[in-house]
Amino acid sequence: PTPAIGGPLFGWKGGVKDQSGLESRNDILLYDSEPLENDLTLTGPVCLSIEIETDVEDFDVTGKLIDVAPNGRAENVCEGIQRARWRDLKAEGAEPSFLEPGQAIRIQADLGQAVRTFRRGHRIRLVVGGSNFPSFDRNPSSRLEPACAQTADFRISRPSIHHGKDRRSWLELWVRASEED
Repeated sequence: PTPAIGGPLFGWKGGVKDQSGLESRNDILLYDSEPLENDLTLTGPVCLSIEIETDVEDFDVTGKLIDVAPNGRAENVCEGIQRARWRDLKAEGAEPSFLEPGQAIRIQADLGQAVRTFRRGHRIRLVVGGSNFPSFDRNPSSRLEPACAQTADFRISRPSIHHGKDRRSWLELWVRASEED
């Protein structure tokens, strides 16, 4: 699984950490903005919404918002996860909704709150993955409860994120207006 680096972990492993080591992984997607022309302050919830399909009955979508400095240091700002089986959870006692392999669905992952000023020259990075361990437990990609799954029960999922005119994915950010506005 993709490792958690810093973030909401307890102890010395948690907190703001350099995420630049994630760039070399082949099991995540990185989306970078152009360098910012002016400071940009985010104040509020961050939500990732993607249209995705995979070849398994369950999988996770993780997102991580990162502040990338001109020198390459990449600091985590906020992160979150959505387990596909619980994507439609609206009421207490709701049942899991497993997937039909090959069926495209919309997943919305709450990445938490961001209160951060991205400085001029910095980039905003979104990392999309399928795990963030040990911050979140591993998903066996089946109907099994993750806590009950044995090593042999885990399957590799092969998700595809849909892009394009009719199938859109996006990141929602709350931006604070500057004093000049």
